[in-house]
Amino acid sequence: MKETICVDLDYTLVYTDTLLELWLKMLYHQPSSALKAVYLLFFKGMIACKWFLNQFDFTEASSLPYNHELIEWLKDKKKTHHIWLVTGSSQTIAHQVAKHLMLFDGVIASHSKSTMVGPFKAQQMTDQFQTFSYIGDSKKDLYVWPKCKKKGVVFQGKNPYPSIDFDYYFKRPSLTWSAWIQFLSFTTCWPCMFPLVSTIVYPEWASTLLIYCVALTLTHFSCQLFENIYYLQVNRKRKHQNIVASSTYSVELVITHFFIFSLTAFSLSFFISALTSMMILLVHILYGFINICLKKSRFCHVKLALVLGINLFSSILICQF
Repeated sequence: MKETICVDLDYTLVYTDTLLELWLKMLYHQPSSALKAVYLLFFKGMIACKWFLNQFDFTEASSLPYNHELIEWLKDKKKTHHIWLVTGSSQTIAHQVAKHLMLFDGVIASHSKSTMVGPFKAQQMTDQFQTFSYIGDSKKDLYVWPKCKKKGVVFQGKNPYPSIDFDYYFKRPSLTWSAWIQFLSFTTCWPCMFPLVSTIVYPEWASTLLIYCVALTLTHFSCQLFENIYYLQVNRKRKHQNIVASSTYSVELVITHFFIFSLTAFSLSFFISALTSMMILLVHILYGFINICLKKSRFCHVKLALVLGINLFSSILICQF
């Protein structure tokens, strides 16, 4: 009798959070439905939210960033094992992935009565299979691993569970500092220093303008992150994917850093004056609009001219008022 190997989906079989990506697509195509999903999450719970998301079909299974090392390993094991996809994601996404890979003997996903994570997943799997192996990644899988015959982990960087004796190890591509710095294009943030030109006319405002330039730089970085989230699916279709499209720099982490950069920029500007904080907020919106509308290379000079103009004009306003 063949043994069973169960594998998780998010950050295990694929290098991303499929529900989060589905929600981002909904935010673009159907904003009202995306907001309803947030309402259900906070007031009805995760089960209601996932069941609501289950009715939407925006995920392109072929474009997801797959863990090819794990997939090849599963294909080899399929000769002697049954392979099941067991995930807390929605049934729609899970079945789309299973149909695309044509690898699994069955799928278990979240439904209207239970979200398939933690103890619920562990109970479902012990009820369904006499013995099984399980490949996962998160702390919620700590409920599942003790019940497995063999256990595997997918991780990025250092193994987060050194006390557990795993049978199988699969490493995700690591996000290095050099790749992160190169991605954020620190060499292209020089226009954010352009307001210092105003010190020629207003030398007494040098320290204020320096703080403003730091805030502008953080705004520049946050808008770069926003642009990559906005064009995520387009970037994934390219032959050479950046660290966001490949999910080496996870979408969840990108969104977190976007808010950190934005709030830090706003906080720095608020210490200067209320006018400066409003100026940073306006520049943030304009940067985002320019990045999205003038993404193509033929507009790069127009984009640069607009950014320099906005930075210089905003710095003069700050000095004047």
